[in-house]
Amino acid sequence: MSRWLALYGGTSPWNLVMDIKVLQANVNRSKRSLDLLIHQASERNAGIVLISEANGIPASNGWFVSGDGKAAIFCDPNQIKLRCRLAKQGRKYVAVFCGPYLLISVYISPTLDLNEFDKTLGEISEAINCANRLIVGGDFNAKSVLWGSRYTDGRGRLLARWAAERDLCVANVGDKPTCVRPQGTSVVDITWVSPDLFPFIGDWRVEEGVESLSDHLYISFSLGTTRTCPSARRLPDRRWNRKKFDSDFFRAVLIWKGQEPDVEDRMDVEQMASWLDRIMVEACDAAAPRIGPKKPRRRAYWWQDSVALIRRECIRARRLWQREKGKNRP
Repeated sequence: MSRWLALYGGTSPWNLVMDIKVLQANVNRSKRSLDLLIHQASERNAGIVLISEANGIPASNGWFVSGDGKAAIFCDPNQIKLRCRLAKQGRKYVAVFCGPYLLISVYISPTLDLNEFDKTLGEISEAINCANRLIVGGDFNAKSVLWGSRYTDGRGRLLARWAAERDLCVANVGDKPTCVRPQGTSVVDITWVSPDLFPFIGDWRVEEGVESLSDHLYISFSLGTTRTCPSARRLPDRRWNRKKFDSDFFRAVLIWKGQEPDVEDRMDVEQMASWLDRIMVEACDAAAPRIGPKKPRRRAYWWQDSVALIRRECIRARRLWQREKGKNRP
């Protein structure tokens, strides 16, 4: 809890933090696997279940299903007190508003060719465009080293590019396989999260050792939800106006800043990741204005600490000269 309180600047009694537990799974068209999944959700007090490759979804309250019936979302009213309603029903996905959050469950069959795969991603984009705080989970049947696979295939490249263009963050942690079959293992079940929700996703894990009656393992994580009094402090808005993006400025900043990483230990992954994140933000600030209430000034790509020091010395010298000039006036 202290992690969330720190984000909002203090331990005010007006800060109320609670977690929504989420389960995500591919039930492999098995009714028994679906029943066991819902039983596990009840045992774990999970309020949201994202389901892929479903079959025979019940027509009852709290259930939402895609057009082909293979992607579904279950919102348990006994566990979450947020109003849930259908946002959009696509062919291979279903989108549900759960309070301020948009949840999307996806199943894309491995038999689709790359053109159909790309077309399906475009259809999902139509639902994503209507919300900022969102979670997209499902079996995409796409492999990439970005989410733990041993290699990247054509689908993985398309999916990674699609997610990057929509500023989505992958929540998968580690490289544990999500699908285990006699012929091999794979990581094809993925959880995508919008940047403003990413800090509130906790304890993402692949549930090894838990029977699912499917060749896919359960994925579990929690969503920290916060209700706070208005505060002057807020999380940084890291969105930029793509229409005004200047690729030359962007490239120039990366060349200028990327020549010599400003870190103590280049073998330290966290230091290098922090440095890369910092120069990417600086490059984006130089290349395009930000979207949001705060619009910082564009930084010149050549600006650095040594230039700032020289600027301060020049200002100080100019002020001293002006004072002396004023003293010598008749």
